[in-house]
Amino acid sequence: MAIPELSHSDQRTLDAIFAHPIPLNLPWRDVVHLLEGLGRVEETHGGKLRATINGQTGFVHRTRHKDLTREELMTVRHFLERAGVASPRAKPPPPGDPPPPGAKT
Repeated sequence: MAIPELSHSDQRTLDAIFAHPIPLNLPWRDVVHLLEGLGRVEETHGGKLRATINGQTGFVHRTRHKDLTREELMTVRHFLERAGVASPRAKPPPPGDPPPPGAKT
């Protein structure tokens, strides 16, 4: 499913979510704004946010800090991937280290 037209700030947030290495300074409010731009977001009991995008529903715990932790960011990234959303500008992860000489592959 196609990604709706995003604002410049939402596109920057989406790019950051899929960036490698993972950014450690992504504000929570920017992620919520992005999710709202991509689909429907509702607050549930217990402080969770329920986001529905392209028929996929995911729950994200409201962070206690200004910025998302690595784990929180990965939760959002995996949800967006399941919903068919990816940043067209995100760079692929760097390849792993080559095997040591003489290693069987």
